[in-house]
Amino acid sequence: MFYYDESIVKPENWVYVEYTLRNTGHTEIDHIYFSTNLPKNTALFDVLNEENVMCYENNLLNYSVILEKTIKPQQIIKVKVCYSREDMVISSPISAPIAIWMVDEKKNWWSQPLFAPDNKIYNSTKASLQEWKSDTSIETAIKCFDNPMLC
Repeated sequence: MFYYDESIVKPENWVYVEYTLRNTGHTEIDHIYFSTNLPKNTALFDVLNEENVMCYENNLLNYSVILEKTIKPQQIIKVKVCYSREDMVISSPISAPIAIWMVDEKKNWWSQPLFAPDNKIYNSTKASLQEWKSDTSIETAIKCFDNPMLC
C-alpha cells in the first residue's frame, strides 16, 4: 500500500506546465504514454479520469498515463503536467523526469525524454514494448524503494 499527500485530490493547490507537442514523424501515432523516470518520488495520473482520486482512496501506485488518441503527422496536441503543490515540483538535470512513449501505426515503439518542468525535450529514439513494461512496472519501482541507488 502507498499513501499520497492529500494535495493530489485538491486541484486548487496544483501548479502546472503546459506543453505543445507536434508529431514531426511521417507516420501516425496510435498511442502515446507518459511515464515517470523517478518512481521513488513521482507518480502520474490521468486527472481527467480521476485516476488521482482512485489511487489516493485505494493506496495504489501509478507511474504511467495513456492518451488513446491518433496523432497524425504534423498534428499538435497540448498536454498539461500538473504538480500537487508548488513545493512538490521535482526536476532532475541528469535524467528526464518524464518519458513519452509512442506507438506508431506500424506498431513501432519510440521513447522521448521530457525534462519537465523545464522546456527541454530530446529527440525520440526507437524503443520496445519490453522497455516500456520494464520502465513502468511496479516491480521496478519497488526495487528503487529497496535500493535507491538503482534510481
